[in-house]
Amino acid sequence: MDAKFQIRLPKELYQKFKDISKSNAQTPSLLVRNWIEKYVEENNNYGTVEFEGKEYTLTQQPYIDGKTDDRPHYRAMAVDKEGNDHEVTWNVVDYWEIIEDESESCDWDEPESVEKI
Repeated sequence: MDAKFQIRLPKELYQKFKDISKSNAQTPSLLVRNWIEKYVEENNNYGTVEFEGKEYTLTQQPYIDGKTDDRPHYRAMAVDKEGNDHEVTWNVVDYWEIIEDESESCDWDEPESVEKI
């Protein structure tokens, strides 16, 4: 099912956009759709990990999981090349309690496990 998307911009800019897109044999809506698709593709990349010789593409930002008084771990959902869903788990580093930059909390290149969902 399609959704509609409205934007507000000055009339003069809108008219210039319509004129230029027409002169380039493009429809304004197709141009905007393509820009949105490209933006989502470029900015929805959470990276890939390799585990036991197989590559997984993360489909979400890793998040911390576990009780605050226990040693937590990080998890994220991922897909393999066949499109199967997996959960990736990373252990935190030994000095995790004193780290201020969350990007240093784990060895992101070395997941602890990858389990098929």
